[in-house]
Amino acid sequence: ALFASERLNVTVSEADAQRALVSHELPGRFQILEGKQGSDVIVLDGAHTVLSARALVLALRERYLDRGYGVAFVVGMAHDKEAGGFMAELAAARPARVGCTTAGA
Repeated sequence: ALFASERLNVTVSEADAQRALVSHELPGRFQILEGKQGSDVIVLDGAHTVLSARALVLALRERYLDRGYGVAFVVGMAHDKEAGGFMAELAAARPARVGCTTAGA
């Protein structure tokens, strides 16, 4: 956004940029859906690369896995993604279950 503002000759202050970054939310990026007390927690994440899968597992470990929570994954992968490496990263979370699908399935 800052690059675009420079190219368009629009002035964005550092304070405005910092406020935007702090308040910005990206739905589907470690988005937590909590149900009733005592129910399961659902975390939506659009991870689709090996590095983003690694980051997801690290975030899950910090927030849930190190506290004794279990995990299950539902994974949808396009054919052009590195599914083997992606799944290897998710395996580090020791999921109880994994459901998989591909585009067009």
